Amino acid sequence: KMAKLWGSSINGSIFYSLNITLINSTISSYKVHACEGSIVEISNADMDILKAYSGSTVYLNFSRVDEAIVMSSIVKLMHSTIDKLEAKGSGRIHIYGESIVNEMSVKDSCLTLDGEQSSKIKDLVIENSTLIIARMPSIDSISKVSSFLFRQITISCMKEEVTFSNVNITIIDESLGTIAKYSVNETGYATVLLDFTDTSKTYVLIAHSGRSFIKLTLAFDCLHMITLNFSQFSIDDSPPSIQAPSIEPMEPSDVQAVSVKVTVSDNLYVEKVCLFFRFDGSSWKCIELKRAGDLFEGYIPSLPAGSKVEFYIVAYDILGNKAVNDNDGKYFTYTVKYSSTSFHISLIGIVLALMAIAIVYVVWKKRNLLLR
Repeated sequence: KMAKLWGSSINGSIFYSLNITLINSTISSYKVHACEGSIVEISNADMDILKAYSGSTVYLNFSRVDEAIVMSSIVKLMHSTIDKLEAKGSGRIHIYGESIVNEMSVKDSCLTLDGEQSSKIKDLVIENSTLIIARMPSIDSISKVSSFLFRQITISCMKEEVTFSNVNITIIDESLGTIAKYSVNETGYATVLLDFTDTSKTYVLIAHSGRSFIKLTLAFDCLHMITLNFSQFSIDDSPPSIQAPSIEPMEPSDVQAVSVKVTVSDNLYVEKVCLFFRFDGSSWKCIELKRAGDLFEGYIPSLPAGSKVEFYIVAYDILGNKAVNDNDGKYFTYTVKYSSTSFHISLIGIVLALMAIAIVYVVWKKRNLLLR
């Protein structure tokens, strides 16, 4: 007997679940029909021998290619196989489809499953069951992360049903229209296990430069069924952009603090901008600049006249990407001049010093005359 399965799509994937009950029967093969007309026979030669003991699970997997649904002859047997389908057994067949070309949307589709009966078959009952889609876990929101060697990300999953014990997570990089897997925990292109005794796992990604998206594929192993969930986040390794800074006044004196302004922008958010300065070869000191939109400002304190001041700018975005503007290694420089007040004070000091010398000389001269 035949039963049609109807399923809706989510994120380019369709999920079906089919209950099958065998009564005093032997099945020689299955035929799976897609609504579009593509037919692939899954025979004993293709998949060894099916097993349908009570509680057993068999997988049928198909993929959507272009505009046609093609059935693959991959059947995953989660229990040991036997020579034939046992009579008086029952099991569950899960049929899973995923869009693999251009992430095309899979519309509502139907499949037909029928058993070809041998001469010994007396009865075959196939019943529809609910979709598996509702049993997917949720993945905590993952935002943008910086991309550099051995970047760590934490993925948290929450199970929705007590029957689910573990989740296998495969991280796939879908950058620039290609599909290439990330290395996970430096072990190569692997699928890793999240045990629900933990609430989250941290994985090490050997990330690359540029932007891409990550798709997390989750497969439950407790009920031996495949499900999918998607959590996309972009990889950002672009540092902030730092414009040339300006100073005010242009020729500061020894009694003036110097205002340094610089425009810093980022495709996400500029977290912090620091100004490093030194004078006459002294050690570098850091000043964190204050924000006014994309404009950042800070002050270098007044320094002694004649000092040669060097400074450069360092900026960080919210993901920790760092940018440095040090004027191509030559730094930004200025020299501290004497102020007019300093000049006048110095002139008065010189005059007073001369007067003091003159007074001392006159006193000394008179003393010598008296001694004669």
